[in-house]
Amino acid sequence: MSLRVKDYNFIMNLKKIIATIALGVTMFACKTTTQEPVATSATDVIVINEGNFNSADGSLSTYRSGDAGVELGVFERINGFPIGATIQNVYAEPSQNRMYVITNSPDKLEMINYNTFSSLATIRNSGTTINFTNPYAFAGIGLTAYISNWGTYNSTTFAFENGYISKINLSNNSVTKIARTAQPQDLKVVNNNLYIANTSGTSISVLNTNNDASIAEITTPAGADKMVVDKNNKIWVLCTSGNLIRINPVSNTIEATFSSVPVSGYNEKMVLNAAKDKLYWLNASFGQPSKIFTMDITATTIPTTAFITRNNIYGLGVHPNGDVYVTDSNSFTGNGRVYVYSSTGTEKTNFGAGRGPNGFIFR
Repeated sequence: MSLRVKDYNFIMNLKKIIATIALGVTMFACKTTTQEPVATSATDVIVINEGNFNSADGSLSTYRSGDAGVELGVFERINGFPIGATIQNVYAEPSQNRMYVITNSPDKLEMINYNTFSSLATIRNSGTTINFTNPYAFAGIGLTAYISNWGTYNSTTFAFENGYISKINLSNNSVTKIARTAQPQDLKVVNNNLYIANTSGTSISVLNTNNDASIAEITTPAGADKMVVDKNNKIWVLCTSGNLIRINPVSNTIEATFSSVPVSGYNEKMVLNAAKDKLYWLNASFGQPSKIFTMDITATTIPTTAFITRNNIYGLGVHPNGDVYVTDSNSFTGNGRVYVYSSTGTEKTNFGAGRGPNGFIFR
C-alpha cells in the first residue's frame, strides 16, 4: 500500500470528521405506519449510500433483481424526512425486525423497521452527553448493542484518540461507555463474547458480554480491521498491514496467517458468500484500477489474480444467488452506480444508486 493511497483514503474520511461537533438533542421517536412493506422478498437488495459529508445526504435505496426495479431514497419517502447524515455502516437484525444505521455528521444511531423502513428511534448526542464520537461498527446480542467509536481526531498526531465502545440497552435506549486504549474498528459477537479489532494497534480484544470483562487479548499483525465469521464459526480478520488471519474463538488463538495480501490500507471491505465458505475483499488503489479478490476458506495460499477489476470500486457484497455486487462512488460528486457480476466474474447488469454507495444488505 503506497503512501499516496493512505493519504487519499485519509482525506476522504477526514471530510466526514471535520464537523462532527455534538449537535441536537437525544430523541426517541416511535411511530406506526400504514405503508406497505418495501423490503419484501421481491425487493431483495438494500443499497447503503454513504452520502457526502458536507451534504449529509446518506440514504438507503432498494433494488429488485427479478425485474431490475430501483427506488432511491426509500427511507425519506416512508418517513417524510431524510436520514440527514453520512452513513458509515448498516446492520440488519431480521429476527428483531430492525436495521441499525450508524452515521456521522452528525454522530447518531438510527433504528429502522426492517420491513417497512419506518423510523423507530434515534439516539444522538445531547448537550454535554456524548453518546458517540465518530461511530463506526455495530454488533448486537439480544437486547444489547455495541458500537465502536474512533474517538476524537488529533490534527497534530494525525490519529484518533480516546476511542471507546458505546453499549446500548435496546429495551430503553440508554447508553454507557466502555473505554478503550486503542482505536476500535470492527466488532463481532461470537460465542457470547465481543471481539474488537484494534486498528491502531496489534491486537483483537475479547470481552465477556455478560459483564464486559476482558477474556483475552489476541496479538495480531498491525491494523486489525474488517472481521467476518465463516460457516465453521471461525473469525477472519483483514488487516490494513496486508495480512489476513483466521482465529479460533474457542481457544482465542490464531490458526492461520496469510501475508502479502492486496488490501486498501484503510477501512477494509471484506464479505462472505451466503454459504460462508468463500471470502471476497477489496483492493482499492488511488490512480489504479480497483480489484476484488476471492478465496475459499480452505485455501492455503492467497490468490494472485483478481476476480474483478474495474475503476473506482468503493462497496462490495455477495447476493445469496452468488452474484457479486460492487459499487462506483462517482468520487462523491453525484450519484453512484452498482455493477452486478456473475459468480464467474462476468458483468451482468448495472443500476443507479444514491451518493457514495458503500455496501449492501441482501434478503
